[in-house]
Amino acid sequence: FDPPKVIGTIESKEINESSGIAVSKCQADVLWTHNDSNGGDFFFAVNSKGEKLGTWKIAGVKTADLEDIAAFRNKEGECFIYLGDIGNNSRKHGELTVFKVKEPVISEVADDSSKKDPLDSGPVETLKFSYPDMRHDAETLMVHPLSGDIYVLTKRLSGASGVYRIKPD
Repeated sequence: FDPPKVIGTIESKEINESSGIAVSKCQADVLWTHNDSNGGDFFFAVNSKGEKLGTWKIAGVKTADLEDIAAFRNKEGECFIYLGDIGNNSRKHGELTVFKVKEPVISEVADDSSKKDPLDSGPVETLKFSYPDMRHDAETLMVHPLSGDIYVLTKRLSGASGVYRIKPD
């Protein structure tokens, strides 16, 4: 492998603990991210240089611990953002949530958005789930590019981590 090369640095003060990042499947040079714990119900678009392109609020929800984000393009060519409210450090939550929103289109209007004046994500599809065996903490969310199945990868300090599949409705 070649040594890593820095191609960009996230410049926005609003993005102070980027926890996940996903490349748009419908828009060139657009990456989606969000903050980790206590980061609020927001997600952001940046370009590959790290320049902020916009701030969106996940409409009508209250998140606990967003950990990861994924981008998905369906067979009809529509693009979606999945936000995993899957963090559970103390393992107190029996039910966790994945939010699905239609990918916003980047425009000049988005440039002026902020956490104080965010754009609305539009309708939010909420997928609640619980693990079949025990309560877990997770850091990773993925969406299969063909089937749309959602995968959540758990973490453990001791013992094996798990990979769980969620079939979308």
